[in-house]
Parts: sequence; structure tokens; C-alpha cells
Amino acid sequence: MSLSKALHVYHEALNKGDIQKAYRSILSFIFELRTELEQKYPEYAISQVYQGYMDMSYFAITPPELRAKKLKIALVYLHEANRFELWLSANNRKLQKEWIDVLNQVENLDYRVSELGVGIDSIVEYIVHVSPNFEAKESLKQSLAMNIDRFIKAMEGLINSEQRCEHA
Repeated sequence: MSLSKALHVYHEALNKGDIQKAYRSILSFIFELRTELEQKYPEYAISQVYQGYMDMSYFAITPPELRAKKLKIALVYLHEANRFELWLSANNRKLQKEWIDVLNQVENLDYRVSELGVGIDSIVEYIVHVSPNFEAKESLKQSLAMNIDRFIKAMEGLINSEQRCEHA
């Protein structure tokens, strides 16, 4: 599709108003969740929300134990797929590669280890919610918070056990 045709389709969709309403609702939800997590976990470093280009929106959650290892957790909403994922990410590509290499050696890992590539920022990815119900905001926030807690604990345990194995 040519750029002119794509822009025409884009403007027609915007004129209906549904895209703006949906996008604002999604981002409002993400901002609210971020604020609640920041209050619940004052010891965690929680980044600002990256709104994205209608591809993904996310914020990073960095517990002290992961911060010391230059790792973080990202709660990511993938707009086109309409799903929330949790990612273990690193502060840089070198560290990302090191952890992907280490975790690819782990047998029976309950999470998907990412492959290195352009535009891939995760080490581990976990799908939390597909087609989330934004109209049930409180329930969705509780579910995401519970999954974030579990994922953080699982990643801290995994990282710590792998570091012990490396130094054994």
C-alpha cells in the first residue's frame, strides 16, 4: 500500500474517533497501574511510561536485586496483538546476550528465552493477558500486579540460581 493510501485509511479511521478513544483508554490504564505499583513498591525503581508509536507501550519495574545486576522487568502492552507481556530485560545489549546464552542452557525453563535480533529488547518473555478486558479495570490491575509479583520472584530466583551455578 502506498503512503498516500495508508494516510487516507489512517485519516478515515481517526475521523471515526474509535482509535483515539481506545488508545487513550489503554494509556490511561497503564499510567494508573504504574502509579499504583509505584505506591505499592516504593523500593522499586519504576520508569516513566513509554507510549510508543501504537506498536507497544511499556514501563520498567526494577527491584533492587535486579538493579544490582543491571536487569529490569518491563510490563509491555503490544497494541497490534492486544496483549500484555512481562519481559526480563538488560541495561545493554552485551548483558542481554550474556543472559540469553546462559538461560538457553537451562532445562525445563517455564518461560520463553528471546533470540537476539534487531529490535529485540527482552531476555525472557511471558504472555500475561491476551485480549485484556479494560472495562474490568480493577480486576485487570489486580491480575497484572499478581503476575508481576510472580514474574519478579521467578526471575530473581532464576538469575540467582544461574549465578550460583556459574560460580560453583
